[in-house]
Amino acid sequence: MRKIQRVGINFSTIAAAIAASSAGDLVQVLPGVYEEEDLVLKNGVNIEFMPGAEMTQSAADIAAEAEYTAFTDGGNDVVCSIGGRPKFTFYGSTDLIELTGTSVVSYYGKPEYSYTDALSWTSEAKITFEAGPDVKVYRALLTQAGAGAPVATVLENTLGGEIVWSRPGVGTNRGTLAGAFPAASTFISFSQNGAGQYFLSTPWSVAADYIEVLTMYNDGLAMATDGLFNGAIEILVYP
Repeated sequence: MRKIQRVGINFSTIAAAIAASSAGDLVQVLPGVYEEEDLVLKNGVNIEFMPGAEMTQSAADIAAEAEYTAFTDGGNDVVCSIGGRPKFTFYGSTDLIELTGTSVVSYYGKPEYSYTDALSWTSEAKITFEAGPDVKVYRALLTQAGAGAPVATVLENTLGGEIVWSRPGVGTNRGTLAGAFPAASTFISFSQNGAGQYFLSTPWSVAADYIEVLTMYNDGLAMATDGLFNGAIEILVYP
């Protein structure tokens, strides 16, 4: 099962999140400044930077204008992606991504550089850069108890308005924002972070104005209430 490893919530460093990840997992770097370098990429583990996430050198290395490498493949053949909206700040001779062998790293999104000399890789390795689409994003943690409406802790929202959460019926959690969820270009994913007796059906875009997340008992035969605790929802709306 795909896991989302959140740096800034579940892990204090990007390196720790990568180390705990397996192929198919996503390392999501939340806003903050991370003094890290020589991060060894893992095959099949993708990294996504949220707006406000920055990688930089240590204060000592900055003062010394030391050489800096942000990512390497550790001498292994790696296929993965790095994306989002990261900011990289470094002051010495820089290899942003250093690859060997036949590694393939795709980069998408809108990076911001304070300084960089070059990208370094061997002739057999490959780095691809492409401008990502202007995707609208909503990420939040949902908690719902009894007959009350879900409460959202919003981590990121570029939808252009606030989603209003309600509970129209047992086991039904609805997020409403007029015109925000075109059916043909809205992607929704959900994972339950809290332990409990419930599982969640795959959420979907029900109508242009709202989406729903459903909770059910483990036997899958009945809808359940009081079943959300820090459930992580991600909504991507493509142009």
